[in-house]
Amino acid sequence: MTNTAKRLILFTLAIPALTSLILFVPAYGHVGVIALLTIIGVLCGYELRAMLSRVSRPMQRWTMLIPGAAPILAWITGQEWVDSRLSGILLVALVIWALADAVLAEEADLFQGVMRMGTRLMFVMYPT
Repeated sequence: MTNTAKRLILFTLAIPALTSLILFVPAYGHVGVIALLTIIGVLCGYELRAMLSRVSRPMQRWTMLIPGAAPILAWITGQEWVDSRLSGILLVALVIWALADAVLAEEADLFQGVMRMGTRLMFVMYPT
């Protein structure tokens, strides 16, 4: 199955599912929408990890969870279960994590360090 076919199948399933969840299951701050977005985020993280492993050394497996964590963080912040400053602090921490690989790279490995920094930033910014 080609990538285009996979994307079309995902599109034809995800858009109606998301629309149905928004319209018919508004309970608990649209927790159904958050669950769907989390699943899609993790799948996107898995795909992004596979794509970027061709450019740079493969990322750790846990990094594919980063795009899926964004909807959960937004939801618990919107429910006011955590302070909204936590979201900002977490985003800054993830950006520092992404930049640290290039900063700590040796001079001979600088190009690969910058490539890894770019791939890490993609994981942080991909959910948006």
